[in-house]
Amino acid sequence: VANNSIESGIVLYQDDTHFLKLTLQAIGSTRQLEFAIKNGGTWGRAYLAAAAPETWLRIARHGALCTSYSSHDGISWTRGPNWQLATTSKARIALISAGGTGYLSSFEYLRVGERQ
Repeated sequence: VANNSIESGIVLYQDDTHFLKLTLQAIGSTRQLEFAIKNGGTWGRAYLAAAAPETWLRIARHGALCTSYSSHDGISWTRGPNWQLATTSKARIALISAGGTGYLSSFEYLRVGERQ
């Protein structure tokens, strides 16, 4: 099925016009990782390495700087692009699975914490 809007992953959500997401996307018959931001009325998108059957996602935030990471084993991580997103204490973290039917998103582990 070719559908460019099916995605699953994690979101750092401030409000409907200020958020960023790191998602696995179905783009035609391929799967890839996208790190996107909506900051006011402006969208930004960057792509990471291709996804694997099991893909780990990480967003590391240091102040307003948010950096994306991906891994195929949860041990070796590949650094992706950065975005700047100022958040407040009302910011939330969420898991998403959106954009269509016929796909399964499986989330096995979510950790929120201090940098190790």
